[in-house]
Amino acid sequence: MFRERIRNMVQAKTWILTQHFDGFPKDGDFELKVEELSDPKDGEVLLEALFLSVDPYMRPYSKFSMKKGDVLIGTQVARVIQSKNPAFPVGSHVVAHCGWRTHSLSDGKNLEPVLPEWPHDVPLSVALGTIGMPGLTALYGIEEVLGLKAGETLLVNAAAGAVGSVVGQIAKIMGCKVVGSAGSEAKMTFLKELGFDQVFNYKTVGSLEEALRSAAPDGYDCYFENVGGSFSSVALQQMKDFGRIAVCGSISTYNHTVQTGPFPYMTINLKQLKMEGFIQSRWAHKHHASLKRLLGWVKELRRRDHREGVVLEEYDRTPGGPSHTLRIHEAVS
Repeated sequence: MFRERIRNMVQAKTWILTQHFDGFPKDGDFELKVEELSDPKDGEVLLEALFLSVDPYMRPYSKFSMKKGDVLIGTQVARVIQSKNPAFPVGSHVVAHCGWRTHSLSDGKNLEPVLPEWPHDVPLSVALGTIGMPGLTALYGIEEVLGLKAGETLLVNAAAGAVGSVVGQIAKIMGCKVVGSAGSEAKMTFLKELGFDQVFNYKTVGSLEEALRSAAPDGYDCYFENVGGSFSSVALQQMKDFGRIAVCGSISTYNHTVQTGPFPYMTINLKQLKMEGFIQSRWAHKHHASLKRLLGWVKELRRRDHREGVVLEEYDRTPGGPSHTLRIHEAVS
């Protein structure tokens, strides 16, 4: 019996946080460990991860949601390989909040089944992108926070990222003018393919102020904020009176050891702007219906999901390990 139990155990590879980050994540902040998992008990399932999320939020959230020795936080698309829970049959696919690990035991409480109508020609990795948390973030930021209306002008930075690229596409569906900022010529091409009206490379423009004004001479009704820092100081000056700003993130500051400015309160006051931070989980009660809407758009229109992620075949040989992937904000800004 002992030999049978050993034979049934699954080895799970996990990335462990060995120390909290100081500035940019370093290889020494992580350790790859192996642990053994037994067969699931009644009500449990055994999961095999297929795709792991790589999201900018992982960097700042690690400060208050992780301690030394914890598995790196994150979401995954996983396949059920053993089940004693009738809600999750063997072979079904789920989105799981299990962190960076190849295998997990779950009681089902942290699992979200992939939509049953998922098209065969749409990769399951998109459940971590357009038809997942980034897509929900984009949708709620536009509808619940900004209240974007047809004919308005929207600015989105980090526009080629997992959230920003969906923001721009939804805004175009709604009949808005969309201006996007990103950091390479390849991303400019990508944004044009998505239908953005105006795009610019913030790294190469001579003046950010002039680039913003040229793209929308009459100013911006709404601003979807992903970057923070000095970009915001300039962008707020280009807002129309009574403009609305949805603060999704501030990726330019996540690795700063000291947080300084901007201090935009006078601009907010004089222009009578509305600025609101948000997290998509506020509208969790809408997730199922919202994911169906996102899936419908993906099926109806030809789109590209610009998503950074890790395929599990590459789990323990990702270049630079987690310290490399957690610099992802550099690639989407």
